[in-house]
Amino acid sequence: AVHIEALKTLSAGKGTLDLPGGMTAGCDGKTLCLFMAEKPPEEMLLQEGENRWGDYLLTVEYGGASEVTVRPWRSDDRLTLPESRGARSLKRLFAERGVQPPEREKIPVVCVDGKIAAVCAVGQDITLLEEKKATIHITKV
Repeated sequence: AVHIEALKTLSAGKGTLDLPGGMTAGCDGKTLCLFMAEKPPEEMLLQEGENRWGDYLLTVEYGGASEVTVRPWRSDDRLTLPESRGARSLKRLFAERGVQPPEREKIPVVCVDGKIAAVCAVGQDITLLEEKKATIHITKV
C-alpha cells in the first residue's frame, strides 16, 4: 500500500522512485514508466588472486580459509563491524551509508567459509579481522 501511494504521488509530478525487487519507477510529468534493474551477478567461488564479479575486482589471499565466495546481498544478512555493539542488518548499514536499493544488488558480499566476511561500501566483519582466515581487497572497475 505504501508503494502504491508513492507511485500515485510520483505520477502527478516528475522524478524517480526505488521499489522492491530491483524495480525503479520514473515520471517525466506525463508518462509513468517502470524499469527493472539488471540482474546482479550470481554467487561464485573465488580463486586465490584476482577475480572479476560484476563491476568489481576482488583480490583474495587464502589464509586458513577453505572457501571464499562472493554473492549479492540477501535481506537476512547481518554484519558485525568493529565499532558496533553487535550484528546489524546489512539493509540498515546500506541505508546509513546512503547506498540506494538498486545499487545494493550490485555490491559484493564476500563470505569466508560460509560466513559474511566483508561487504564493499560497508566494511569487514569483526570475526574476519580477528581470525585472519583470508585477506580480501575489493576495487570497483
